[in-house]
Amino acid sequence: MIKVVAGVIGRDNRMLLTQRSPSRDYPMHWECPGGKIEQGEGPRQALRRELAEEIGLDNEVEIIEHLPFFETALVLEGKVVVLAFYRVEASAVWRPMLKDVEGAGWFTRQEMLGLLLIPGNVRLLEHLEEAA
Repeated sequence: MIKVVAGVIGRDNRMLLTQRSPSRDYPMHWECPGGKIEQGEGPRQALRRELAEEIGLDNEVEIIEHLPFFETALVLEGKVVVLAFYRVEASAVWRPMLKDVEGAGWFTRQEMLGLLLIPGNVRLLEHLEEAA
């Protein structure tokens, strides 16, 4: 089983999504920033590390919840992937830096419908639509 964490960063009724590089699995797909939990890390520690590595969000980040607000499991390429989404707040002046991603942008839920999303983020979008 692979455990993955992702940060849901909102601003002005939009969500920050990052675009995967062409060399990764699901090339050029959009997703919430995050990644795999490494051995010896807790989920929140892994999320902080991933946000710093991918988009330069480090000192300005606050992970709001102790537990994820949405969790889903998928089978991808024969492996079980458990993906946990946490709400994250960043300072109003922070802007994403493209460190380990191809692109980044702020999208409404409606705009997200037209994007090529990775499977776990499709489930997040469905969850958000149900909650709205």
